[in-house]
Amino acid sequence: MAKAKRNLTVELWRIIFCLVILCFHFFTKFEMKPFHAGYLGVEFFFLLSGLGLYNTYAGYADGKKTSAITFLISFIKKRIIRLYPLYLLSMLCMLCVRLAVHQLALPDLFTYLKDCLAEFFMLQCSPLGREVMIAANWYVAVLLWGSLLWMVLLLALGKKTVYIVAPLTTLGLYGYYFFTIGKILSMTFCSPFTELTIAFPLQTLSPASMVSG
Repeated sequence: MAKAKRNLTVELWRIIFCLVILCFHFFTKFEMKPFHAGYLGVEFFFLLSGLGLYNTYAGYADGKKTSAITFLISFIKKRIIRLYPLYLLSMLCMLCVRLAVHQLALPDLFTYLKDCLAEFFMLQCSPLGREVMIAANWYVAVLLWGSLLWMVLLLALGKKTVYIVAPLTTLGLYGYYFFTIGKILSMTFCSPFTELTIAFPLQTLSPASMVSG
């Protein structure tokens, strides 16, 4: 099968939103914050991830050459292989930096590693752990667990996930955060975890060729 061509318009928006997010983090240390809403750029990448996720499911649903369990196991393996190596590398690099800067004694090192153990298993957004080493890595963890959750729902419910579950979950949680904290994004487990949902109803209005890979 020929590899799908990348959509250059989408690639351009990737670059733009990467810069927006970088500027958001950079200017947080300054009194003037020209990119104070730059965190919303993360929504774009969740949209792309959700679109790609649905395309993967649609490719399976159209052919169904294997069972749902076999497909799900293959999907999980590919997801982990794609995300975890670089994630682990970033964690190890940051650990070296922390050791060099703070010069932790051996007992302190063991305590530190214990505190960030969940982070090594991408569980920092769960009740089992918290962000200790690299705060920005929450995105990768959410991307992994969120995609696994929604793929299971897609396999179990099919297009009911697209037309019913995803829109209701999105509207419910975004509405809750908007009315409680005045914005649609909160750096907690539930909110970014469910941002993937907005991509499913969007997929019904978007050509499958928007994203590749």
